[in-house]
Amino acid sequence: MLNAHLDMMLDAARAAATVGTIVAINAGSRDLQVVLLHDLQNLGAAERTEIIAKQRLIIAVLRDLIRDCDQSGKIAPRTLMAHTMMCVGMINYTYLWYDPDGPVPPDEYATIVADTYLSGLGRHP
Repeated sequence: MLNAHLDMMLDAARAAATVGTIVAINAGSRDLQVVLLHDLQNLGAAERTEIIAKQRLIIAVLRDLIRDCDQSGKIAPRTLMAHTMMCVGMINYTYLWYDPDGPVPPDEYATIVADTYLSGLGRHP
């Protein structure tokens, strides 16, 4: 279940290379996101290693996107991962409060996240 969720997210992130794509997937997969973030320790070592490797690949796609969007040079190489993980936090923890059936649909929320985070870097992907 988690492998399929992460495979879909990784494929979409690689194909579209957008924060919005990942936000939209997470917004529509609340239950899977909760399990991924809170129950990973309950998997066997091999399964956990596989899931963590996929998470790292997704983070690498986001890192590269953030680096590429930084047209004004605001992000120093030493802080790139910190910026990436801030963005990941905006994406991953929406399940705590976000309702995809509420007044802001997933696609609109994805645009808000991308605009809020990436537009300050000089480019909206």
